[in-house]
Amino acid sequence: MRLFAMLTMAVLFCLPGMAAAQSTVSIKDPKQFERQLQEMGYEPEPFGAGTGTVETMLHLPNETLGVILAGCTDGKDCGHIILIGSFSDLLDLPAEWVAKQNADYDLIKVWTRADKRLAYSAGGVIEGMPRSSFRAWIDKIVDATDDLATEAIKAGYGEKKK
Repeated sequence: MRLFAMLTMAVLFCLPGMAAAQSTVSIKDPKQFERQLQEMGYEPEPFGAGTGTVETMLHLPNETLGVILAGCTDGKDCGHIILIGSFSDLLDLPAEWVAKQNADYDLIKVWTRADKRLAYSAGGVIEGMPRSSFRAWIDKIVDATDDLATEAIKAGYGEKKK
């Protein structure tokens, strides 16, 4: 499964690699990245000020992700992105179950927050990535987290959705 995830990211990044510069993603300037997210139909909140990292919230149709641009110099020229989310209805899951999920999922890292919520993150270097590949990456993260929630419910944690 890890090989599949790595190959998928390589293909997503390279296939449309010949795209014009205006159709690629850049995190060098957080305000520009915020505009790019809006142009792609996402709903980001304004980025907060920062030096080494800058942060915002990204509202998707069925979930909200924290977005951290990291490796920045004076709040710009950021090197990579980290997306973080959690489930409000999946609490206090056993460490063994969480560890198994990390073995099963390649695209996301799974853990339990201090408030006992099941949480996940994904990160990468996206500078110059075609927008279509970025969108596919976000979609794959959402799919993985939806699957993670389903697995938790099937295992008897959380409430089943009607």
